Amino acid sequence: MVDISFEGCPPIYSGRVDSFKRFVAEIMRKVNPSVVEIGIFRKEVTDPGIAGDGGSSPILAWAVNKVSGTLDCCDINEVSVANCKKALEYYGQFTSNVHVHLMDGKEFVENYPNPIDVIYIDGLDFSPNKREDSMKWHLAVFKAAEPKLVPGAVIMFDDIFDTETWFGKGGMAIPYMLDSGKYEVLYKGYQVILKKRIPGNIS
Repeated sequence: MVDISFEGCPPIYSGRVDSFKRFVAEIMRKVNPSVVEIGIFRKEVTDPGIAGDGGSSPILAWAVNKVSGTLDCCDINEVSVANCKKALEYYGQFTSNVHVHLMDGKEFVENYPNPIDVIYIDGLDFSPNKREDSMKWHLAVFKAAEPKLVPGAVIMFDDIFDTETWFGKGGMAIPYMLDSGKYEVLYKGYQVILKKRIPGNIS
């Protein structure tokens, strides 16, 4: 693990501090990483409810700007895209390396032209009447991204409520990944981070 300073990093909210720091550290271990975020910073910076959202996009932008990487953020909601852009500007992270797209996440990943070093999949909400839809959607997005993931690629899911059963947004995607034998868990909590194994490496 690289020893990094988080001085200047936009705030990390809610119960995601440890996982975001681990995720950011993984990004900063890479050279010019290509980072994709599906589901973005969606509230106004001044919204009192912002703490429940984690604040992902400016944090990831800060990380890629530190290591000359690229960040492509995608969301299907027009208001969320506008708020994300405002937040990136507010925190001084909306550089030429950072792009925000208004598009369905699965469609965006399918058409993404580059290999992917890091991806954060946090889209369709895991609300009581949409739990199965959310799990299926996150699996579909992961499967769309999978052919583009480089060896050593890092993947994170949000809203995991049980790390034994993986109940939450990654409830179908994480078992699929682990059953394949191609991925290992780096961190498990409310957010779960996995890494694509490098052929020939024993970890």
